[in-house]
Amino acid sequence: MPPVLVSAALLLAAVLLGAAVGKWRHRDSLRSSARLLGVGDTLAAASVRLPEIEVVLALALLLVPWPKPAVLVAAAVLGLMVAYTVVIARGLTMVPRPACSCFGTVGSPPNCSDLESGRRTGNQADYRKFLKLAQYFNCIGFIAGYPVEPVDIHASVRHLEALRDAVVLTDKPFHAYSLGSERILDGIEIARISRGITMERMEREPSLFTIVNTNSPLK
Repeated sequence: MPPVLVSAALLLAAVLLGAAVGKWRHRDSLRSSARLLGVGDTLAAASVRLPEIEVVLALALLLVPWPKPAVLVAAAVLGLMVAYTVVIARGLTMVPRPACSCFGTVGSPPNCSDLESGRRTGNQADYRKFLKLAQYFNCIGFIAGYPVEPVDIHASVRHLEALRDAVVLTDKPFHAYSLGSERILDGIEIARISRGITMERMEREPSLFTIVNTNSPLK
């Protein structure tokens, strides 16, 4: 096989293996993601086998002899890439557009900056601006803490003000800090009120998340 094609095969194999690992880690969400992209129940059910397909194609690219068998494998890889492109391009035309939900915001940096005002301490006004940005971008699927710490709000009520802004300015799941039972229970109640559901339904449908720091057992 010519050196250029060897390099191309290695690159494609690496891409396919990386994609397979990512899908394996989130296999449970493959079917629901496929449904959101409108591929139908049959293809959505089959989508859970995509990691195996990608691994087989990656290995075939590396092991199948040249030229004819390798050309057939390359054609299969091309077909898979075209199928992905068509499905995603179709999804981009859907109304409402399916959310990627691939990324979240950062969690509570103490400062922020921009070209006009430079570096400054986190505050509620900038916090709200970052929430609006998070709401705007479909690739951001959740609010992972405060996009910037609104330190101008007193710590005793900061979680109430910040989480209220989160549910008013976004429709995305948010992180509530587990700094004592009172604050996390307040976060759960804010999520429940914003959705307008009962506590029984809230227990069945996850609406927020938290992180428990085992280094702070007294909290």
